[in-house]
Amino acid sequence: MFHNKFSRFLAVFITVVSLCAFGCKTQPEEVFISDLYGKWASSFGEVYEISKDSFKNYGEGWSAYEGNSLEIIPNDDGKSGTIFLKYTVSKNPDPDKSYSNTAPDVGKWYAVSYKNLTKNSVSLSGAYKSDGKTSTETLEEAKEEFTVANGYFDFYSECTKYE
Repeated sequence: MFHNKFSRFLAVFITVVSLCAFGCKTQPEEVFISDLYGKWASSFGEVYEISKDSFKNYGEGWSAYEGNSLEIIPNDDGKSGTIFLKYTVSKNPDPDKSYSNTAPDVGKWYAVSYKNLTKNSVSLSGAYKSDGKTSTETLEEAKEEFTVANGYFDFYSECTKYE
């Protein structure tokens, strides 16, 4: 009697475990725009600081571009999209001056693409192509110009969240 009950229990248990192992699907991790907020570090030593209102790119002992007036537009998958920002600090054409708040692109629009967003990692790429624009006068122009289809966003930095 005990052997029969145990055998039936074992058979049901194995069936349930097998069905779950092969048929149960885990829900994909849900991410939100707010998951972009924080400090991100790449293996190249870059740091990206993203908040609701500002974007900064820098590293140990150096600083690069910064912006405000962020507009983040996610793609349908929620794990990728584009961050549009208005430069507050940008690269000067004169290599001796590096980045400053008086560079010609300051006050103009730029874009950063993101993909593979999770709560702890993201891939980031600033808009760049050799014959491309470095900024646009308006947000609408930035949305039209800075796209993958137009040849921007070829190289992504793999980043992990550290704050």
